[in-house]
Amino acid sequence: MAILRAALVLALAACTPDIADGAFHCGPEETCPPDQACDGSSTLCVAPSEVHPFACDPSVLHEPDDTPAQAFDLGIVSCATPSAIIAGCLAPGDAINWLTFTGSGDCTATVSIGVAFPYAFEPVDVQMTDGSGSLLGSGSPCDVDGEGGITGTCAQAAVSVGSAFFIGLSGGTQNCDGACAFTSYQLEFIGP
Repeated sequence: MAILRAALVLALAACTPDIADGAFHCGPEETCPPDQACDGSSTLCVAPSEVHPFACDPSVLHEPDDTPAQAFDLGIVSCATPSAIIAGCLAPGDAINWLTFTGSGDCTATVSIGVAFPYAFEPVDVQMTDGSGSLLGSGSPCDVDGEGGITGTCAQAAVSVGSAFFIGLSGGTQNCDGACAFTSYQLEFIGP
C-alpha cells in the first residue's frame, strides 16, 4: 500500500507543470503563471524576485527626436539589400521617434521597412514621409522574423537617389488600458 501511495504521489507531481523562468513572453495583459510575473525589460515571465520595471536602454535613445527636424540620422541606406537592425525605444510619455535616411544609388523604386515589437507592450505605428512632410507610406500589421511573443508593422514607400526620407515611429492605439504605454522595437530595412 505504501508503494502504491508513493507511486500515486509521484504521478500527481509529474502532472503539475513546472514552468521555467523565461520560458515564454507575457501576453498583452502581461499575464503569467501564478508563481511568475512579467518582466518589463525582457517581456518574459520570470520569478517575481527577477522582475524589473520597463526602462529604455539609454544607448537606443536619440532624444530629442520628436519632430522630423530632430530626426536621428541613419545616413545613406541601401534599398536593394537588407540593412542592419536598428534598436529603438518609446519611453513612457514619448509620443513619437523620428529617423531620417538618404536613399543610395540603388534606390530606384521602393523601400520596405519592418518594425518588430513585443506583444506585451504598446504596438508601434509607422509612417514614412519625404522632406516636405508628404506621407509616402504607412504601416500595417505584418509577419516579422523573430521569436515567439514578437509581432510587427511594415511600411513601403517609393524613394529616390540622394533624397532624404523620414520614418515616424509612434505608440499604437492599444495601450493595455494605460498600463503599457511604452515599448521597445527593432527597425529593419527589408529591401524593395
